[in-house]
Amino acid sequence: MHEQNINYFSYLLRVWKDSVDGEWHASLQDVVSGECHHYPTLYELYVSLWDLTNENVNHPERSPFEPFKQQYARKIE
Repeated sequence: MHEQNINYFSYLLRVWKDSVDGEWHASLQDVVSGECHHYPTLYELYVSLWDLTNENVNHPERSPFEPFKQQYARKIE
């Protein structure tokens, strides 16, 4: 089994909607291990990627929405 470098990740990203007015869903498949993760919303995908790339960084106040401009942000209830 290959050991993955923590400074580089390679995934196959898939995004889809179940209907025209439906929520976007996503999956990430690790190209090295083949492991696949499914996300019911793009927000959850983003949070997962944010966590993955910031897991060893000390952030006093964590806000996954920071990189999004308001026009793209969607309130999750």
